Amino acid sequence: MKLPKIKQSDLNKILLFGLGIAFLLALFAYFHKIKYTEGFKGSSAWELTSVGDDVVFQHNKKNALRVKADGSIESTTIDELQKKIEELEKKADDKPAGGEAGKAGTEGIQGDPGLAGPAGNAGPAGTRGEQGKQGEQGLVGQKGLTGLQGPKGKGC
Repeated sequence: MKLPKIKQSDLNKILLFGLGIAFLLALFAYFHKIKYTEGFKGSSAWELTSVGDDVVFQHNKKNALRVKADGSIESTTIDELQKKIEELEKKADDKPAGGEAGKAGTEGIQGDPGLAGPAGNAGPAGTRGEQGKQGEQGLVGQKGLTGLQGPKGKGC
């Protein structure tokens, strides 16, 4: 397979374009790093170090967490909490139970009467009544007037 020939001017353009992209990426990485690290200001009190074969996570030079070489974890915060819980449980076990029972409560006050309920819906319509009687026959009418005579016809 034969590669196509490229002019020196085209190679220079490609090289300058690549350098421009690399420069923009470097600027982005620099400013992104500054923005990212601003959130950690004042948090240098936490430190991860090693003591012998142990890995120690410290806060203000006090051990907060230690992972020993054998894989066991030692945490001063958790150890202190467990000691306090054990002390409280011991005190609760040593204290005898024997208080007096409380007095019975009094009956509560009767509440106010409730509000009136909403108005009910109208009932269904009644059944239709029977048909009435037929009325009496009316008076006989008078004879009508005679109409006008029509025009005379033409003979044949």
